[in-house]
Amino acid sequence: MGTKQVSSSAGVGLLEIKKDPHATADVVMFHHAGGSSFAYANMLRNFQAKVNIYCFELAGRGTRMFEQLRTDGKETINEVITTLKHHQLGQYRPLQLFGHSLGAELVFHVAQALHNKIDPQSLTVYLSARPLEGAPTQSISRRLQLSDEALIDLILEYGETPKALIDDPEMRQYLIDTMRNDLALLHDLSRLPKSPLECKAFLVGGEDDPHVEMQSLYLWQRCFEKPLEITTFSGDHFYLFRSAKFLDWFIQKIMSSDRAN
Repeated sequence: MGTKQVSSSAGVGLLEIKKDPHATADVVMFHHAGGSSFAYANMLRNFQAKVNIYCFELAGRGTRMFEQLRTDGKETINEVITTLKHHQLGQYRPLQLFGHSLGAELVFHVAQALHNKIDPQSLTVYLSARPLEGAPTQSISRRLQLSDEALIDLILEYGETPKALIDDPEMRQYLIDTMRNDLALLHDLSRLPKSPLECKAFLVGGEDDPHVEMQSLYLWQRCFEKPLEITTFSGDHFYLFRSAKFLDWFIQKIMSSDRAN
């Protein structure tokens, strides 16, 4: 099954990864800094669960390549809410939001903005590879000051970008601009107030992630009313793209959350 871009009247795009006529839940993925929806589409297009799966694409990359990059957190949150409403996601089926790294920070604030719009019992969030702001490993402000060369080193350290792209001058500059933009967006989002959420939530990360200590994931507990379940998988910051066990776990959690609703 191929992917399909769907757009709202406001010009905001979702990548439709999987559409099931018998879907029991709507799942929306939110990608990492410097990334796009394509890696998530490749991972999930054969997802064995009766759900609809989408990925929200930030402006300036992937299916929205020709839009201007954005660093305003509130504007981005409002854009997501408008898109969810336009496509009626979460209105007829439980809504499940999965965010990785930058995407996790965005997911939390989107869930917060949905507080009075949908029943919290029908909402589930997954926060992946993202420490709570203020954790010892957090260094967003410092990374905003990195040189272009240092940003390239960071991109290479993440290990998801082919070196051939880095060697191409035009793509190299695009990667630098996108990563610098997304770090600024992450910084802006992380400074927004956080009120405790009532919805169900799962924390997940890679056991060998050099950027996120497991203890820093636990700090998210203060942002939720209910106890959180924390699960780790072997791997680094991008464990989810390399772990078959993660996909099995994700399917199980999606289906169990759906039954609970």
